[in-house]
Amino acid sequence: MTEGSVTMESMESIYTQTSTAPHEAKLPNNTYWGKFVTGLKTIYSWVSSLVGLLFLLVVYTVIGAFIFRAIEAPHEQLEKKNIIVERKEMIEALVNITKAAQGLNESEMTTDVAKRLTNYELTIYEAYKNGITTISTDHKWNIWTALFYCGTIYTTIGYGHISPATNLGRVLTIIYAAIGIPLALIALADLGKKFTVGLKFVYAFVRQVYYWKCCNRVRTRHRLDITDAEAGTKVANGTEVRPGVKVYFGYEISTEFNIPIFVVAFIIVLYLFLGAGMYTLWEDWTYIEAIYFVFISISTIGFGDVIPAHPKFFLLSSVYVFIGLSLISMSINVAIEFFNQQIGKAKVNLEKARGKAREKAVEKIHDVNRTLTKARDRMHDIGKKRSFEEHEKDSPERQFNNGHNGHKIRHKDSPKGENHKNSPKGENHKVIPKRDNHRDSPESDIHKDSPVT
Repeated sequence: MTEGSVTMESMESIYTQTSTAPHEAKLPNNTYWGKFVTGLKTIYSWVSSLVGLLFLLVVYTVIGAFIFRAIEAPHEQLEKKNIIVERKEMIEALVNITKAAQGLNESEMTTDVAKRLTNYELTIYEAYKNGITTISTDHKWNIWTALFYCGTIYTTIGYGHISPATNLGRVLTIIYAAIGIPLALIALADLGKKFTVGLKFVYAFVRQVYYWKCCNRVRTRHRLDITDAEAGTKVANGTEVRPGVKVYFGYEISTEFNIPIFVVAFIIVLYLFLGAGMYTLWEDWTYIEAIYFVFISISTIGFGDVIPAHPKFFLLSSVYVFIGLSLISMSINVAIEFFNQQIGKAKVNLEKARGKAREKAVEKIHDVNRTLTKARDRMHDIGKKRSFEEHEKDSPERQFNNGHNGHKIRHKDSPKGENHKNSPKGENHKVIPKRDNHRDSPESDIHKDSPVT
């Protein structure tokens, strides 16, 4: 090529440089700020996953347990120390009174002992008002009970058997709940969605096995070897192939909560009975008490009248309760989806009924319009006929004929001589002769003056 000419390679290099330059300007990954932003995105994507949420919730629980224990345990120890001191003083006083019983009368001894017992009761009552609900030899705020307390906060169960007694602990409880409850709800919702996908996967697998045994073949619409057409590789688990549909181990699973509601109810009841059997092995409870505790816990009612006496089983108990809460969250979403579907069906049926009613109303309106049109045409014909008859009636010939015929009819229908006798015409006929009338009429004058032909 000559100088000044542009080759295809140079054009491609220029195009690639100009096309990649803006992207490099938008994403400066080689700078410290770009690396910081990329790191934040990575951390956020990991934390927003289910594993990240559960890990964050565990860390949040441990941190809260150490904080509440550090605040409430010294207060508990101080209140119980006062009880122990008061009890020792009372014991010493009783011993001294017993030793000096020979020099005291019965009334003085009774008064002194009653005074000591009253002071001891007041000390216990003050400790109870300050949140001490256990005996002096037990410690309520240890690491296990603190973990249990944190779990009852963000799950909103709140048994009430353990609560902060200091103002600082109460304020921190408000802050801890304001952060922990949304975090727990997000984790529960995500876990409930995973349970939904798991149930659908089990249902698809069981259905595939059933068809394989019945038909000795696998229906390909239940298990798909989904591959990327361009790359020729299989789609990874959790990849969204359609809106609301993801692939798990070759199965297309919908992420919507469209599970039959009776299946979810059966799973929750089964989970309730299995958990009750587990608690009967740990605690000195009857089976009814265990079922009652499990139901009160996973429904977040939390009366606190039945409480586990072994907090060291906190880990297993908390995992069981948390899974139960996830199942409840899933059941609520399934119920919402079920009622939404029913409402949608009701809307469709209502629209169909409204359309049919509209069609029937239109048909009725058309029938009424046709009837009114016929009635209007008939009235118009009657009016035309009546106007024609009136016109015929008002014509001179018709009037003459009608008058002549009417005169005949009147004479025919009336008795003989009565009309002529009683009517004014009859009198006129009697008084005025016809001849005179003819003579006086203008016509007679005309005939008189006219020439005779």
